[in-house]
Amino acid sequence: MKLQNKILLVIVPMVVGPIFGLGLWARSLIMSHLHDTMGRYQEGVLETYISQSLEKHYMLLHDNNLDDVPSFVEQYQQVAAESARDIEFLWPGKVIIIGPDLSVIMNTSDQDSQPMEDIWIEVADSILNTTHSIEQGHLDLEEGPVHFRAEEFPPWQWCVILINDGKAVRSSSERLTMVTAIAGVASAVVLIGIVQLMLSTVVLRPILRLKEVAARIAAKERGVRADIASTDEMGDLSTSIDAMARQIENDRDELQRWSTSLELRVQRRTEQLQAANDMLRESEERFRAIMDSTPDSILVLNKEYVYLYANAAAMAYLRMVKEQIIGRSTDEVLAGFPTFKEVWEKRIDEVLASGQTIRVEDNNLMREGVYSESSLSPLLDEKAKPYAVAIVYRDVTERKKMDQLRKDTERIIRHELRTPLVSVLSLVGILEDEENITREQNKMLSLARGQAKRMLGFIDMNQDLAKMEAGGYQPRLEDVDLAPMLRFVVKELAPLIADRQVRVAMAVNGHEIAGASSCIVRGEEILLYSMLLNLLKNAAEASSQGGKVEVELADQGERTLEVRNDQPVPEVLRESFGQKYATHGKDRGTGLGVYTARLVAETLGGSFSWSSSQGEGTEIVISLPKEESEALV
Repeated sequence: MKLQNKILLVIVPMVVGPIFGLGLWARSLIMSHLHDTMGRYQEGVLETYISQSLEKHYMLLHDNNLDDVPSFVEQYQQVAAESARDIEFLWPGKVIIIGPDLSVIMNTSDQDSQPMEDIWIEVADSILNTTHSIEQGHLDLEEGPVHFRAEEFPPWQWCVILINDGKAVRSSSERLTMVTAIAGVASAVVLIGIVQLMLSTVVLRPILRLKEVAARIAAKERGVRADIASTDEMGDLSTSIDAMARQIENDRDELQRWSTSLELRVQRRTEQLQAANDMLRESEERFRAIMDSTPDSILVLNKEYVYLYANAAAMAYLRMVKEQIIGRSTDEVLAGFPTFKEVWEKRIDEVLASGQTIRVEDNNLMREGVYSESSLSPLLDEKAKPYAVAIVYRDVTERKKMDQLRKDTERIIRHELRTPLVSVLSLVGILEDEENITREQNKMLSLARGQAKRMLGFIDMNQDLAKMEAGGYQPRLEDVDLAPMLRFVVKELAPLIADRQVRVAMAVNGHEIAGASSCIVRGEEILLYSMLLNLLKNAAEASSQGGKVEVELADQGERTLEVRNDQPVPEVLRESFGQKYATHGKDRGTGLGVYTARLVAETLGGSFSWSSSQGEGTEIVISLPKEESEALV
C-alpha cells in the first residue's frame, strides 16, 4: 500500500470519527428538543414519524392475531424493542387495553390515576362504539406531553392504546445523548491512539531509521543499509538509499583506487621532475662551468640593450661583477666607453633586423692595443623571431702579435733566402756563358737554374698568399702545359713515393701519360706547380703503405685535375678539410697543403671539390679554365 493511502487511512478516521460523534451528539440534542416541542407542533416531522412507527408496531401486533393479553404484551414488548432499534432510540411506550365493556384489561402506563383511566376509556368508547376505528393524538399534561394511538382490535373487540409520553422521550434522548457523547469521546481517544500508533509505525519509525542510516552514511560507515520491507514510498526511498549507499561505497572504493594510483603517479612524476630538475641543475652547472672556462667572452643582450647573461671571461674583460652587469643596460655598463657602446648597439640592431649572424674584427675600439674578433648571433623565440643577441667576443691580440711576428719572420726569411738564390742564378748564368762546358754540365746548370727560379717563385708566392686570401691578387695568366709539369712533380717527390712504396698512375683522358701528352691551361706557372706539388705530396702521405695514387687530367668543358688515394679523410678532419691549418695525424703537418691548392684553383678562376668514403678513399677534383684554341692531346 502506498504511503499516501496509509496516511489517508490514518487521517480520515481521525477526522471522520470526531465528526461522526459530534453528529450523533447534535442529532440527539435536536431529537430531544423536537420531543419537547412535539405537543405544540402536531404536524411536525417527528410526530408524524413516531405516529407512523406506532402504526407499524400495531400493525405487527394486529397481524399476529394474539388471543391473550400476556402473549400480546410480550409480543408487544418484543416488537417495541425492534421498533426502538428501527427509530434509533430506546422504545419508552406503554400499552392500555380496554375491553368491549369499557373495562381496563391491561394498563402498563404509570399514569394509573382514575382521571387518566377515564380519559383512555373515553378514547376507547369513541373507537368501539363509533365508526372511527383509529384515533391518535397527544395530550398536554403537567408531567409533559403524551402521544397515543388507539385502534380497535377486531378479534376480541378490544381497544388497544399505545402511548409515548414526553418524559420517556426526554429520558431516552438524554440517555442517547450521553451514550453518543461517551461513544464519541471514546472513539476519538481510540482513534487518536490508533493514529499515533500508525504514524509511529508507518511514518515516524521509517523516517527515523532513514535519518539514522543517512547520518551513518555521511559518517563514512560502511555496510549500512535501511532494509525497510515495505511496498510504499518509504520502501522505495529505503531501496533508493540502500542503492545510493552501495554506489557511494563503490565510488569511494573507486576514488580510493584512483587516489592511490594518483598518489603513485604523482610520486613517480615528482621523482621524475626531481631527477629532471637535478639533471637540469647539473646541466646548468656544466653549462656555466663550460661557459666560464672558455677564454672567450660571451654576452647576451635583448632589444633594449639590457644584459641577460655574461660568463666569467666577459665579467673579467668588463672588470665588473655579475650584479653590475645582469639586468643593466649598455648605458650603465659601457658608460665610460661611448664609442664602443654606439658601435655595438648598431651591430645588435643589425642582427635583430636581419636575423643573420655577423662577424667583425676590431682594433683599439675599447682599449688601446687590443685586437678582437666577435660574432653576433640572433636568439629566436617560439615564433622564430629574434628577441636577443648572443655575442662571442675573442681577444686576438696575442694572435695578431704572432701573425705580425710570423710576417716579419717570413719577410726576413724571404730576404735571407732570396739573396743567395739570386747569387746562384747569377752564377749559373755566368757558367752557362762559358764555352768549354760539356753538354751534360749544361744540362745540370739548366736544372739548377730552374730549381732556383722555382724557389724564388715560392718565396714570392708566400708573399702573394695574403692577397689571394683577401681576393685582391691579380694572376699573371699564361699558357701552361700540366702534363710535363705533372711528370716533373712526380720525379721531385720520388724519395717520398719510394719511402711510402706508393704506386703513382698518371693519365690524360683515360690514357697513360706519354712523352707527347699535353694539357694546356690558362694560369700562372708557379701557382700551378705549387698546387700540383701540394696535392700529390698530400695524397702520397695520406695513402696506405704500398697503396696507390691516381692522377688524371680530363676535358669536361673545363680542364679537370683528379687526384685519388685509397684512404678516407679522418672523421675529425672532414668538417674543416681544405681549410687553413686543418691537419691531423702528421708529425710536421701545417694544414696548408690542400688549403693552398684550393686557394690557387679559386684564384685562377677554377673550383675545388672533394669526396671521401671508407670504401672508395678520397678524391679531389680541381677545375681550371683553358684556352679555347688549345686542344687536349
